Formats: sequence, structure tokens, C-alpha cells
Amino acid sequence: MQSIDFDEVERRALARRDEAGLHAEDVVPDIVEVIERLRIPVAISPFGPDGPDGLYVQEGDDRLIVLNSGKYLPRFRFTAAHELGHATYEDHPHLDVDIHAGTSHAEKRANAFAASFLLPRRALKLRFPNRTHIDPNFALNLAAEFGVSYPALIYRLHNVGLISGTARNVLLEAPAALAMEKLRGRPGNEVRLPAEFVRRAQTAYDQYEITFQRFSELLRRDKDDLAAAVRDSGILHPEDLPRAS
Repeated sequence: MQSIDFDEVERRALARRDEAGLHAEDVVPDIVEVIERLRIPVAISPFGPDGPDGLYVQEGDDRLIVLNSGKYLPRFRFTAAHELGHATYEDHPHLDVDIHAGTSHAEKRANAFAASFLLPRRALKLRFPNRTHIDPNFALNLAAEFGVSYPALIYRLHNVGLISGTARNVLLEAPAALAMEKLRGRPGNEVRLPAEFVRRAQTAYDQYEITFQRFSELLRRDKDDLAAAVRDSGILHPEDLPRAS
């Protein structure tokens, strides 16, 4: 199997961060918003904690990333960065049932990209001034700061040479840290449509190309709830304003 050039992957991840307006020392905030800055639409749907991690779709110049909001946040964020890796390298479209189970070159490269994107080498080194030892609590806090899982952080620290293989193994077996990690693992059920899709739907409604009923259906919202939520935004046509009770 072709080997992965980790330095090249790091450079590509840093270039993507730069495109999105992030410095190498910054924590990635809302990763969906960051990816959409790169003009790649993202859809989110609750496939459940046992459902697939995500999906990368490409047809011609059109690309789409689909994420499972049923996964806990660190897994969700790593999957998003993983799918961005597929988009960056223009890999073939496919379903990622488990991003950590893939053995192909493309899957391993996408995981390396995700680690570099979320945990840049420079950002980690800045948080390790003259530090020769870390304990599980420090690692847990660092994982929370970067929005990644505890194991993902530990493996990354080892891979960039900040901790030894022995320290990695000890940290990965720390019972208190592993218990705390499980407490972070609460699945969600968010549904989020691609920003460009929402913009086009609103434009169609603004121009009377679709009704408000159809607009609410496209946004997967109850018509009355949506009308109440946006009644003061100025986007509703007069005839669609909620009637006073």
C-alpha cells in the first residue's frame, strides 16, 4: 500500500485552515461553518449513535458532506474534518460507516488530515512549553479545548513527538480519564441543512417561486412554528404573517 506523506498532509490541512481564515494556533470553532467557508455544503441528520459517521458525495464540481448528528460532538467534529480530507484530495464518493475502521490509503490519509486540521502541530507545541510530563486531567482539558476525543488527542500528541510511546500507552489506559470521556459521549439529534440550500430556498420564496408551505417543507420545519420563529425578521410575505390570536 502507498505510504502516507504526513508532512504533505499537514501542509494541505494548514492551507485549508488558512483558506477558511484560521491561524495555525486557532481552535476550530463551529466546524460546519468553517467547512462551508470553503464552499462545500454540509448537511446534518440524526442517523443515531449506531448509524454511519458520514458521507462524502461528489458529482462533477458539486460536492456535499453529510454528517450524523447522533454521534457525540468530538466524533462528529473529527468525521467532518475527515470528510473534508476526502474533498481536499478529491477522493471517490463513499459512505463512511466507521471512519476509524477504514484500511485503505484514502481512509488513512483522511484521518491524518482530520488530525492535522483539528490539532495542528504548532498549536499543540504552543501549549507544551517546557513540559516533559502530562497527566490525564491536563490531556482531558486539552481535548475539550480542541473539541476532540481524549484518545484522538493522545495519539496526536504521540504522532507529533510531544509524548513518548510509553506515555501514550499509560494515558490511554487511565481509568478516570476514560470514564470522563464516556460522560462526554451524549448523542444529539440536530438536523442542519446546507447554508447554500437554505439561501436558495429563501430566494425562491422571496421571489414567489414557491409558497411558504413549500418553503417550510424544504427546511423540514412545521409551517406555523417557522412562521412564529421568523415573524419579526422581515422575510415573510404579508399574507404569511401569523394572525394574532
